[in-house]
Amino acid sequence: MRDTPQKNNLHAVTALSLLLVIVFLGMIGSSVRPEVRVVFRVIAFAAFLLSVQLTSRYLLTTYEYYLTPDAELAERNDFTVVRAQGKTRVPVAFLPISDLIGVEFCPEKKELKEKYGQISKKVNFCPTLFPSAYFVFLFRFEEQIIAISLECADAFALAALTRAPIVPDHCDS
Repeated sequence: MRDTPQKNNLHAVTALSLLLVIVFLGMIGSSVRPEVRVVFRVIAFAAFLLSVQLTSRYLLTTYEYYLTPDAELAERNDFTVVRAQGKTRVPVAFLPISDLIGVEFCPEKKELKEKYGQISKKVNFCPTLFPSAYFVFLFRFEEQIIAISLECADAFALAALTRAPIVPDHCDS
């Protein structure tokens, strides 16, 4: 099963526009006020670096989520996330679905900690800067709990839960 979430770039474009305005104002400010030139240039440079990171992460990158096809379930049962940027596609997460311990819909951090304990690693594979709806897939891997945020369809989350060796009472959708 494959899921490719639709991107909503409104927040990323707004943030990028704001950062570019800050870069522009910082460059103007560094030429007008010589006594604080360094401060304006540092702020402009930091805003520029942030805008490059934002563009690379949210505007130029998409994600694809995969579960092993039904025909291959006898041999393997895996969960894979692939990052696509231009023509380059790189697997960034590959975990056995047997390590899945829960799926939560838009959880609060406090809820996750109360329900699953200390989260060792949190990874965000949502293509939208501030997603309104997302799932957190929780895996137990080498005695650590890994939380992976995905902006996937309900059907994908349900399919992952039904393939995992857990009772699907952790899904709130």
